[in-house]
Amino acid sequence: MPLTLSRPGLLRSANFIAGEWRAATGPTLDVTDPATGARIAQVPDSGADEARSAVDAAHAAFADWRKVPAKQRSQIIKRWNDLVMANQDDLGKLVSREQGKPLAEGKGEIAYAASYLQW
Repeated sequence: MPLTLSRPGLLRSANFIAGEWRAATGPTLDVTDPATGARIAQVPDSGADEARSAVDAAHAAFADWRKVPAKQRSQIIKRWNDLVMANQDDLGKLVSREQGKPLAEGKGEIAYAASYLQW
């Protein structure tokens, strides 16, 4: 059974580093549905270089982020929470297919994760 999402763009097969999606430049890993063995996606098999790039980019971005007033930062993070919850069905499907969990449990994990953003 193919994975059908309302927003297919939620399933990405790249690293998000320094504000851009970076496709794999080396090996990839298959993400499979444990119930069927079918491949859902391929993702980069990232290593130390990608991790270092991501950490360096996050460190560089922090200089600007720390200048944003707390109220504005809270609004940005609240918007992130709202977007996660607006896409709970699709994100729950992804969790369900990747982990082999019932859909209700996948959606519950999304709500639980989003609660940390709201908190």
